[in-house]
Amino acid sequence: MTEVQNLLQTSLDAARAAGDVLREKSATAPEVFEKSYRNLVTDGDFAADKAIQGVIRAAFPDHLILSEESDLADDIDNWTPPDGFWWIIDPIDGTSNYARGMPSWSVSIAAGKGEDLLAAAVYDVTRDHLFSAGKGLGASLNGQPMKVSTQDEMARTMFSADWAVGEQYRLQILRLINVLMPKVRSLRCWGTSALALAHLAAGFLDCYVHVQLKPWDAAGGVLLIQEAGGTITDLRGETWQIRSPGIFASNGVLHDTFIEMFAPEL
Repeated sequence: MTEVQNLLQTSLDAARAAGDVLREKSATAPEVFEKSYRNLVTDGDFAADKAIQGVIRAAFPDHLILSEESDLADDIDNWTPPDGFWWIIDPIDGTSNYARGMPSWSVSIAAGKGEDLLAAAVYDVTRDHLFSAGKGLGASLNGQPMKVSTQDEMARTMFSADWAVGEQYRLQILRLINVLMPKVRSLRCWGTSALALAHLAAGFLDCYVHVQLKPWDAAGGVLLIQEAGGTITDLRGETWQIRSPGIFASNGVLHDTFIEMFAPEL
């Protein structure tokens, strides 16, 4: 296998390992802890994190692993991707949903080298939907190729957005939603950015916007969309980078039009 294929296979194995653990834990109510305001963690997060890291370290013992539940996460805003190989994982993206028993959460895993995303897996465990992508290899859902939608009419666009933690960012997304809602078909808020991005890559949604994401929220979904033929930028239409807090993702057709709509509200 090539380097990318090896990374991709490991991301798939790690996602399935996390899924197995979380399905087993679903028989009992999760233990829920509050890390900070509007920021929860559960015993499921820790168990899935352990399973994911175990698979990655068995395959690539020298690779850097950055998890939302790791000590490095506290300084994530200053994190710079190293020249070597790294992994970014979110054991449960959508922990608030998971903690309440809502079936809208996902496992997100991404691998890269330097500034390049190379492999990714986003696993919707409750539906057994495993989204994956390898750089130059395309994107797939449960092994079947997937592509972004071809929707080119704004009035028929299915949009998605999610809420940041900080009040100022919530007010900002409300301003963007106020601009969008009169012009698009509908808006969905999944509560898991990784899964929303995966749904865009699969053509279920046409656009996604978030004003304040962390790298583990976005990295896996970004590669899915890139390999499925979509477009990813920051909120001003500039090149998205792993440290970009804001993200706008789309099927590419109306991307620039929406960026122009956002501009007065940023």
